[in-house]
Amino acid sequence: MRTRSGSTARRLDLTWTVRHGRRRALLVGVGAVLVVAVALAALLWFAPFLRVTDVEYRTTPARLGALKSAAVVTKGQPLVQVDTAGIRDDVLATRLFSAVSVSRSWPSTLVVDATPRTPVVAVTAPGTAGVRLVDAQGVAYESVPSAPDDVVAASCEGPADASVLHSLATVVTSLPADLRTQARDIVVDRLGTIRMVVSGVEVTWGDASDSRLKTAVVRDLVDRANVVRIDVSVPTEPVTSAERSASPSGTASAGSSGPSTADSPTPGPRQNARSGSPSSAEPDRTSSPSSGAPARRTPSASATQGPDSTVTPARRQ
Repeated sequence: MRTRSGSTARRLDLTWTVRHGRRRALLVGVGAVLVVAVALAALLWFAPFLRVTDVEYRTTPARLGALKSAAVVTKGQPLVQVDTAGIRDDVLATRLFSAVSVSRSWPSTLVVDATPRTPVVAVTAPGTAGVRLVDAQGVAYESVPSAPDDVVAASCEGPADASVLHSLATVVTSLPADLRTQARDIVVDRLGTIRMVVSGVEVTWGDASDSRLKTAVVRDLVDRANVVRIDVSVPTEPVTSAERSASPSGTASAGSSGPSTADSPTPGPRQNARSGSPSSAEPDRTSSPSSGAPARRTPSASATQGPDSTVTPARRQ
């Protein structure tokens, strides 16, 4: 029994020694990590070669001055102490830049990289001075005396609030380059309806919804012969108006110059605007100039349309 008790005591002493050694090694390791951390912090904060000595600004030459004015950095302060998030917020607050990043380039340089906004439409509105430049996200970020030559101009009949600006940006960016250069007289009325002239054709766009589909429909119809007005407010049921004038025989005919007298809506994008058939038009009823004879059917103006006219259910502009 004594031998067994002595063996147990030795095992307990050995276990205690091992556990105590492990705990002491752990404490020593933690202490070493803390010492290194404190030394590193002291180095970052107080070492003269880790202080800001240079600021690198990256942007376009036209916006370099604005970036330097917004991103104020105190040279000589510890690089680790620079408030990068605050500098980024200050630059974004100017609204001149769409994206900003601020980073440290060790040992002593701060890098401020900013992407300027690019205008897609220049907007005038009642009660506002000059022209407001709007980017693709619909953000009005700067006022200038006049619209730049390479930027589409638009006007608002009512207030140019955020939703109106976003709609204009959406519509303009949906236009491919060739149609965008032909677009002019873009107007947003007080109800938010957008109208414009594209290649000499009056286009009622409606709101900014389905702008890609509306662009495809306008591209398909704008160069059709005799078309002077297009309504793509509902792009699956576009409506066109053809120019008409009196022919030498006194019968209205399509395709000649003169005032527009009737609409020729298109049933939908699936029907080619040149596929209208004269037989699909409803003939006019006229009375015989002699006695009270029964009415005689004569072809109406829409029935005399040429192959380039669009014949669809009547819908007035």
